Amino acid sequence: AAASYQLVVRATALCGNGVREATEICDDGNATDADTCTNLCTPPLSSEIEPNDLFTSGTALTPPERLMSGTIEAVGAFDFYTLTLGGRSNEVYLETYDNSGRLSCATPLDTSLQLLATDGTTVVAMDDNLGIGNCSLLDPQNVAALRSLTPGTYHVRVGATAAAAAYRLLMRTAQCGNSIREGRELCDDG
Repeated sequence: AAASYQLVVRATALCGNGVREATEICDDGNATDADTCTNLCTPPLSSEIEPNDLFTSGTALTPPERLMSGTIEAVGAFDFYTLTLGGRSNEVYLETYDNSGRLSCATPLDTSLQLLATDGTTVVAMDDNLGIGNCSLLDPQNVAALRSLTPGTYHVRVGATAAAAAYRLLMRTAQCGNSIREGRELCDDG
């Protein structure tokens, strides 16, 4: 009689192999810290540039990955970032969390997140609490509007329900036609 069995395969991420796996935010194929991806496979942390409370003065987010540190100074205030997409078809992933790391959104942090069109007012996608805890997540897996974005300059608006709310903003993009397999792409031959 044939015996039945179950095979469980678990892959671990290998930072520095050029393939973004598991919990890696980026992987540029090396273990050098002084470039666009650290030896821990996270983008280097950058800070927002004040003033950035209007979409016309947003801090630039540079594709393909960016990790920003920001603070909402007052209740009802927002931080803006600008994101310029090129290429044929683009995806955008945005997530907020607290300063402890990607799996943390400790109270009282409660963020809101919007991707705005080039006019700075038309909402392409928005979220209040789909991320960890009360943090925000805009993921092309769940939000169709974040897939196949046309080239142009978009605006990201981050808000919080409390003053002096420190947060991190993670931005990742995938661009079809750049010879790099990213996001949900199955292939990318340039």
